[in-house]
Amino acid sequence: MNTNMEYLFQHMNRPARRGGFHHKFVVNEAQAGLLYRHGRFLRVVPAGRHIQWGFGWTMNTMDLRKASVLVPGQEVLTADNVALKLSLLVTHQVVDPVSRGNGLQNRSAGCNSRTGLHFKRRVRP
Repeated sequence: MNTNMEYLFQHMNRPARRGGFHHKFVVNEAQAGLLYRHGRFLRVVPAGRHIQWGFGWTMNTMDLRKASVLVPGQEVLTADNVALKLSLLVTHQVVDPVSRGNGLQNRSAGCNSRTGLHFKRRVRP
């Protein structure tokens, strides 16, 4: 009788022991987790350890710390037709992880092009 109970207990708990029914996620400090189920975004998860039961859970982490990017030399003509070559150091921080995580695919190229265009407009009105 005891062996039958052990057999039932082992087979009832088998999927949980293999990790099929639950997913463990760890979101580090200064990060935000984007929680998805079957590819659909559900919510932003704060730092800490999280367990989700069921199948189809995935999580992407987003760094929320400040970062600096060097925009390479931009050739700019001033109003009096003087050519200047300028480089920019841009510091940015993610404020909305949802829009960043579901937005542009190549974020650094988008940042470089937007910054360069904005800077050219400011130097030459």
